[in-house]
Amino acid sequence: EVAARYMTTDIQLELLYDGDVQITDIYSIKDYAKAAASNYASDAELKKLLCDMLDYGGAVQDYFDYDTDNKASSYISDIDPYWTRSDIGELPVDETNIQNLDSEIFGLRCVGVTMTATSKPSIRLFFDVTDETKFASTKVYIGGLRDSFRTTESGTKYIEIESIPTPEVFDAYSISFTNGSDSSAHCYSGINYLRTIRSGSYSNNAKAAVNALYNFYLSAKAVI
Repeated sequence: EVAARYMTTDIQLELLYDGDVQITDIYSIKDYAKAAASNYASDAELKKLLCDMLDYGGAVQDYFDYDTDNKASSYISDIDPYWTRSDIGELPVDETNIQNLDSEIFGLRCVGVTMTATSKPSIRLFFDVTDETKFASTKVYIGGLRDSFRTTESGTKYIEIESIPTPEVFDAYSISFTNGSDSSAHCYSGINYLRTIRSGSYSNNAKAAVNALYNFYLSAKAVI
């Protein structure tokens, strides 16, 4: 996986056989995008996807202030000189309801969320433990599969929806909790994260990055 801010960074590829390097090549995500656009020049949906991907990469470079003299978005015209950034408009209804988790039963409450800026983003949901005894008996399931709580270096508990494919990153994910005979079904949608960033006191670069990711998501859904 390649972090979004590295779309213009050259990656050295080596093919090894019996411990010896047989083939060495240099490649980048922007090179892939230009080659794909050339090979499928008549595919308008694919070209829009590639342009939106590079726009996302450039926005993330601005957010991290990384290699901004060589932004991925500067190569969009090589793929489609007529591309324009889509207006997101009104967001769909947010299905997130994990804030309704009953801390009296499960011993924790959701306090925040982050999303990684990678080729396959991950979503982390953070929790305050309100009752250690009840929390110790609480189990969590993501998408129906048993998962586990993790702990940051500062001691905060979190769960993670990992390596989400772009066409699914703003979909709703089922998250359920059990404690003895008690159970509680919830969901989390990345739309909630997008809305929080867009309406909050975040930097313009942060807002531009999540907006670009959302357009990339919509284009990926259209293609796939």
